Amino acid sequence: MEAGCHMKMGHLDKGLELLKKARDAAPWLESAAHADASIRSITAKLPTLRELWRKKQAGNEEAAKKYKEGTTLRINPATLIF
Repeated sequence: MEAGCHMKMGHLDKGLELLKKARDAAPWLESAAHADASIRSITAKLPTLRELWRKKQAGNEEAAKKYKEGTTLRINPATLIF
């Protein structure tokens, strides 16, 4: 949940670091597989997401929508262990 909050605030590096910790804590869990998929997806789009964040901060609503879609985590936070 904390990783998602960091993503919403534009702190991509911090959010990714938390996802990596969740993935590494118990790699055999289904939540770890979902965290890994999210990490790979977000990492592949980092330059684009950073640019969308800057546009979002400048008031571009379309960029804000695309940023939200690009950083939405596809994991159930209740299944994560830390």
